[in-house]
Amino acid sequence: MKRAALLSLAIVFLVTTTAWSQGQPRPAAKPAPRPATPAASAPAKAPAKAPAAAKPAALSADEEAKKQAILGSERFHQARLAFEQWLTVQQIYTPAQIPALKARFRHEIAEMTANQLEQFLNQMEEKLNILMSPEAQDARNWLGHFVSAKVVLPPQEVKQWDILNMSPAQVEQQLQMIESRRGSMRSSSQAFSQMRQNEVAAGRQAIQNQQARSQQLRDQATSRMASAPAPSSYAPKLRQPPPRKGNSYYISPWGGVGVMLNP
Repeated sequence: MKRAALLSLAIVFLVTTTAWSQGQPRPAAKPAPRPATPAASAPAKAPAKAPAAAKPAALSADEEAKKQAILGSERFHQARLAFEQWLTVQQIYTPAQIPALKARFRHEIAEMTANQLEQFLNQMEEKLNILMSPEAQDARNWLGHFVSAKVVLPPQEVKQWDILNMSPAQVEQQLQMIESRRGSMRSSSQAFSQMRQNEVAAGRQAIQNQQARSQQLRDQATSRMASAPAPSSYAPKLRQPPPRKGNSYYISPWGGVGVMLNP
Protein backbone atom coordinates (compact mmCIF):
# COMPACT_ATOMS: atom_id res chain seq x y z
CA MET A 1 0.00 0.00 0.00
CA LYS A 2 2.78 2.39 0.84
CA ARG A 3 4.57 1.69 -2.47
CA ALA A 4 1.37 2.38 -4.43
CA ALA A 5 0.82 5.64 -2.56
CA LEU A 6 4.41 6.80 -3.24
CA LEU A 7 4.09 5.92 -6.94
CA SER A 8 0.84 7.93 -7.17
CA LEU A 9 2.46 10.96 -5.57
CA ALA A 10 5.43 10.80 -7.96
CA ILE A 11 3.18 10.68 -10.98
CA VAL A 12 1.13 13.67 -9.73
CA PHE A 13 4.33 15.68 -9.06
CA LEU A 14 5.73 14.93 -12.54
CA VAL A 15 2.49 15.94 -14.30
CA THR A 16 2.26 19.14 -12.29
CA THR A 17 5.87 20.11 -13.00
CA THR A 18 5.53 19.50 -16.74
CA ALA A 19 2.39 21.58 -17.01
CA TRP A 20 3.97 24.46 -15.09
CA SER A 21 7.08 24.50 -17.31
CA GLN A 22 5.04 24.54 -20.52
CA GLY A 23 3.07 27.54 -19.31
CA GLN A 24 6.17 29.75 -18.68
CA PRO A 25 7.22 32.20 -21.61
CA ARG A 26 10.47 31.36 -23.40
CA PRO A 27 13.19 34.07 -23.71
CA ALA A 28 13.47 35.62 -27.21
CA ALA A 29 16.50 34.58 -29.27
CA LYS A 30 19.14 37.26 -29.63
CA PRO A 31 19.79 38.40 -33.26
CA ALA A 32 23.13 37.43 -34.74
CA PRO A 33 25.58 40.33 -34.79
CA ARG A 34 25.97 41.97 -38.24
CA PRO A 35 29.51 42.23 -39.63
CA ALA A 36 30.79 45.79 -39.47
CA THR A 37 31.56 47.42 -42.80
CA PRO A 38 34.96 49.12 -43.25
CA ALA A 39 33.27 52.48 -43.64
CA ALA A 40 31.26 52.09 -40.44
CA SER A 41 34.04 50.54 -38.41
CA ALA A 42 36.56 53.35 -38.79
CA PRO A 43 36.72 56.69 -40.65
CA ALA A 44 38.74 56.72 -43.91
CA LYS A 45 42.25 58.05 -43.53
CA ALA A 46 43.51 60.79 -45.83
CA PRO A 47 46.36 59.75 -48.20
CA ALA A 48 49.78 60.47 -46.85
CA LYS A 49 51.34 63.61 -48.28
CA ALA A 50 54.65 63.39 -50.13
CA PRO A 51 57.52 64.84 -48.16
CA ALA A 52 58.41 68.34 -49.24
CA ALA A 53 61.61 68.82 -51.19
CA ALA A 54 64.53 69.66 -49.02
CA LYS A 55 65.40 73.32 -49.19
CA PRO A 56 69.03 74.38 -49.48
CA ALA A 57 70.62 75.31 -46.22
CA ALA A 58 70.46 79.00 -45.47
CA LEU A 59 73.72 80.83 -45.94
CA SER A 60 75.39 82.59 -43.09
CA ALA A 61 75.36 86.36 -42.99
CA ASP A 62 78.99 86.59 -44.14
CA GLU A 63 78.42 84.03 -46.92
CA GLU A 64 75.28 85.82 -48.12
CA ALA A 65 77.06 89.17 -48.14
CA LYS A 66 79.91 87.69 -50.18
CA LYS A 67 77.47 86.20 -52.68
CA GLN A 68 75.54 89.44 -53.05
CA ALA A 69 78.81 91.27 -53.65
CA ILE A 70 79.55 88.94 -56.59
CA LEU A 71 76.04 89.29 -58.00
CA GLY A 72 76.24 93.06 -57.85
CA SER A 73 79.71 93.32 -59.36
CA GLU A 74 80.41 94.74 -62.81
CA ARG A 75 82.14 91.50 -63.72
CA PHE A 76 78.99 89.42 -63.17
CA HIS A 77 76.91 92.04 -64.99
CA GLN A 78 79.15 91.83 -68.07
CA ALA A 79 79.10 88.01 -68.02
CA ARG A 80 75.31 87.98 -67.90
CA LEU A 81 75.10 90.46 -70.80
CA ALA A 82 77.52 88.33 -72.83
CA PHE A 83 75.39 85.26 -72.10
CA GLU A 84 72.24 87.08 -73.25
CA GLN A 85 74.02 88.24 -76.41
CA TRP A 86 75.19 84.71 -77.21
CA LEU A 87 71.64 83.40 -76.85
CA THR A 88 70.50 85.82 -79.58
CA VAL A 89 73.07 84.59 -82.13
CA GLN A 90 73.57 80.89 -81.25
CA GLN A 91 72.23 78.17 -83.55
CA ILE A 92 72.00 75.21 -81.13
CA TYR A 93 68.94 75.95 -78.98
CA THR A 94 65.56 76.59 -80.56
CA PRO A 95 63.60 79.75 -79.66
CA ALA A 96 61.19 77.63 -77.62
CA GLN A 97 64.05 76.35 -75.43
CA ILE A 98 65.48 79.78 -74.54
CA PRO A 99 63.00 80.73 -71.75
CA ALA A 100 63.58 77.41 -69.93
CA LEU A 101 67.35 77.85 -70.24
CA LYS A 102 67.19 81.35 -68.76
CA ALA A 103 64.99 80.13 -65.89
CA ARG A 104 67.44 77.33 -65.13
CA PHE A 105 70.28 79.86 -65.18
CA ARG A 106 68.56 81.95 -62.50
CA HIS A 107 67.57 78.91 -60.43
CA GLU A 108 71.04 77.40 -60.33
CA ILE A 109 72.60 80.73 -59.35
CA ALA A 110 70.06 81.18 -56.53
CA GLU A 111 71.09 77.85 -54.97
CA MET A 112 74.85 78.41 -55.20
CA THR A 113 77.12 79.38 -52.38
CA ALA A 114 79.55 82.25 -52.77
CA ASN A 115 82.43 79.90 -53.66
CA GLN A 116 80.28 77.97 -56.16
CA LEU A 117 79.16 81.23 -57.75
CA GLU A 118 82.77 82.36 -58.08
CA GLN A 119 83.74 79.12 -59.85
CA PHE A 120 80.65 79.31 -62.06
CA LEU A 121 81.51 82.87 -63.06
CA ASN A 122 85.11 81.92 -63.92
CA GLN A 123 84.01 79.07 -66.18
CA MET A 124 81.18 81.08 -67.78
CA GLU A 125 83.60 83.85 -68.77
CA GLU A 126 85.96 81.34 -70.33
CA LYS A 127 83.17 79.55 -72.17
CA LEU A 128 81.74 82.81 -73.53
CA ASN A 129 85.18 83.83 -74.78
CA ILE A 130 85.29 80.61 -76.77
CA LEU A 131 81.71 80.88 -78.02
CA MET A 132 82.15 84.49 -79.20
CA SER A 133 85.49 83.83 -80.94
CA PRO A 134 85.86 84.18 -84.76
CA GLU A 135 86.07 80.38 -85.08
CA ALA A 136 82.77 79.97 -83.28
CA GLN A 137 81.25 82.72 -85.43
CA ASP A 138 82.20 80.77 -88.58
CA ALA A 139 80.48 77.71 -87.12
CA ARG A 140 77.36 79.75 -86.30
CA ASN A 141 77.25 81.21 -89.80
CA TRP A 142 77.52 77.73 -91.27
CA LEU A 143 74.77 76.33 -89.01
CA GLY A 144 72.61 79.34 -89.85
CA HIS A 145 72.30 78.12 -93.44
CA PHE A 146 70.19 75.19 -92.23
CA VAL A 147 66.72 75.03 -90.70
CA SER A 148 68.08 73.43 -87.51
CA ALA A 149 71.39 72.19 -86.16
CA LYS A 150 69.85 68.71 -86.14
CA VAL A 151 69.92 68.71 -89.95
CA VAL A 152 73.73 68.52 -90.08
CA LEU A 153 74.66 67.39 -86.56
CA PRO A 154 73.84 64.00 -85.00
CA PRO A 155 71.04 64.24 -82.39
CA GLN A 156 73.41 62.96 -79.71
CA GLU A 157 75.78 65.90 -80.28
CA VAL A 158 72.91 68.39 -80.04
CA LYS A 159 71.72 66.82 -76.76
CA GLN A 160 75.22 67.11 -75.30
CA TRP A 161 75.07 70.91 -75.53
CA ASP A 162 74.45 72.17 -71.98
CA ILE A 163 76.04 75.60 -71.81
CA LEU A 164 75.39 75.94 -68.07
CA ASN A 165 77.10 72.72 -66.97
CA MET A 166 79.66 72.13 -69.74
CA SER A 167 83.29 72.87 -69.00
CA PRO A 168 85.33 75.18 -71.27
CA ALA A 169 87.19 72.11 -72.59
CA GLN A 170 83.90 70.46 -73.53
CA VAL A 171 82.74 73.60 -75.33
CA GLU A 172 86.00 73.67 -77.29
CA GLN A 173 85.57 69.99 -78.16
CA GLN A 174 82.02 70.52 -79.42
CA LEU A 175 83.15 73.39 -81.65
CA GLN A 176 85.90 71.19 -83.10
CA MET A 177 83.33 68.50 -83.90
CA ILE A 178 81.16 71.06 -85.71
CA GLU A 179 84.18 72.29 -87.68
CA SER A 180 85.05 68.70 -88.60
CA ARG A 181 81.50 68.08 -89.82
CA ARG A 182 81.56 71.30 -91.86
CA GLY A 183 84.88 70.32 -93.49
CA SER A 184 83.55 66.87 -94.33
CA MET A 185 80.41 68.26 -95.93
CA ARG A 186 82.43 70.90 -97.80
CA SER A 187 84.71 68.20 -99.25
CA SER A 188 81.68 66.17 -100.31
CA SER A 189 80.13 69.24 -101.91
CA GLN A 190 83.33 70.11 -103.78
CA ALA A 191 83.66 66.53 -105.03
CA PHE A 192 80.06 66.60 -106.26
CA SER A 193 80.59 69.95 -107.99
CA GLN A 194 83.75 68.66 -109.69
CA MET A 195 81.94 65.53 -110.87
CA ARG A 196 79.11 67.65 -112.23
CA GLN A 197 81.55 69.92 -114.08
CA ASN A 198 83.24 66.87 -115.60
CA GLU A 199 79.88 65.54 -116.78
CA VAL A 200 78.98 68.89 -118.37
CA ALA A 201 82.38 69.13 -120.09
CA ALA A 202 82.05 65.57 -121.39
CA GLY A 203 78.58 66.34 -122.74
CA ARG A 204 79.81 69.46 -124.54
CA GLN A 205 82.71 67.54 -126.04
CA ALA A 206 80.33 64.82 -127.25
CA ILE A 207 78.16 67.46 -128.95
CA GLN A 208 81.18 69.01 -130.64
CA ASN A 209 82.33 65.58 -131.85
CA GLN A 210 78.89 64.83 -133.21
CA GLN A 211 78.71 68.16 -135.00
CA ALA A 212 82.19 67.63 -136.50
CA ARG A 213 81.21 64.13 -137.69
CA SER A 214 78.02 65.46 -139.25
CA GLN A 215 79.96 68.23 -141.03
CA GLN A 216 82.47 65.67 -142.31
CA LEU A 217 79.70 63.51 -143.74
CA ARG A 218 78.10 66.50 -145.42
CA ASP A 219 81.44 67.49 -146.97
CA GLN A 220 81.99 63.98 -148.25
CA ALA A 221 78.52 63.87 -149.77
CA THR A 222 79.06 67.24 -151.48
CA SER A 223 82.41 66.08 -152.86
CA ARG A 224 80.88 62.89 -154.28
CA MET A 225 78.07 64.80 -155.89
CA ALA A 226 80.49 67.25 -157.47
CA SER A 227 82.64 64.47 -158.97
CA ALA A 228 79.73 62.34 -160.18
CA PRO A 229 78.82 62.46 -163.93
CA ALA A 230 75.76 64.41 -164.93
CA PRO A 231 72.66 62.22 -165.04
CA SER A 232 71.20 61.29 -168.40
CA SER A 233 68.12 63.10 -169.56
CA TYR A 234 66.55 59.69 -170.22
CA ALA A 235 67.13 58.44 -166.67
CA PRO A 236 64.04 58.42 -164.41
CA LYS A 237 63.91 61.19 -161.89
CA LEU A 238 64.36 60.28 -158.25
CA ARG A 239 61.40 61.08 -156.09
CA GLN A 240 62.32 62.96 -152.93
CA PRO A 241 60.63 61.77 -149.71
CA PRO A 242 58.12 64.21 -148.29
CA PRO A 243 59.39 66.35 -145.38
CA ARG A 244 58.71 65.01 -141.92
CA LYS A 245 56.05 66.72 -139.92
CA GLY A 246 56.02 67.11 -136.17
CA ASN A 247 58.81 67.31 -133.59
CA SER A 248 61.87 65.08 -133.47
CA TYR A 249 63.23 63.75 -130.19
CA TYR A 250 66.75 62.72 -129.35
CA ILE A 251 68.84 61.75 -126.31
CA SER A 252 71.88 63.83 -125.46
CA PRO A 253 75.22 62.17 -124.50
CA TRP A 254 74.67 62.94 -120.79
CA GLY A 255 71.18 61.38 -120.68
CA GLY A 256 68.96 64.41 -121.33
CA VAL A 257 66.04 64.36 -123.76
CA GLY A 258 66.08 67.00 -126.50
CA VAL A 259 63.38 68.18 -128.92
CA MET A 260 63.89 69.42 -132.50
CA LEU A 261 61.04 71.55 -133.79
CA ASN A 262 60.15 70.84 -137.43
CA PRO A 263 58.15 73.52 -139.21
